[in-house]
Amino acid sequence: MPDRQIPALASVIWLSIASSYASAESQAEYADKAYASWQQQDQLMEESYNRLLSEAEAEPNKEPAQQLKKAKEQWIEFRNLFCKSVSQTYGGQWQSVRESECRVNLANQLKATTDTYGW
Repeated sequence: MPDRQIPALASVIWLSIASSYASAESQAEYADKAYASWQQQDQLMEESYNRLLSEAEAEPNKEPAQQLKKAKEQWIEFRNLFCKSVSQTYGGQWQSVRESECRVNLANQLKATTDTYGW
């Protein structure tokens, strides 16, 4: 009977290792997709922001454009700190994924806001 337990134990260990590897591979793939999604949403947000900025820069009074630039700098600082905090608090082994997801959400929100203004 002990001879049968060794192959069974070896099978369990092998399955556990294979399962962990598959999970790590899928986790890495998911992280890559989340990062790519953030890059895409960030680009869309930048396009919307740049449209708004060019309209503000076309105005005779340059203060609104300066304020918009400063607001964006502060938004980037907020986004970075907020998403890092969220990912460290709730991310666990998925920390990088959570950070990218957070950035996607905030980029979408800023894009939605900037899209409501302009000519």
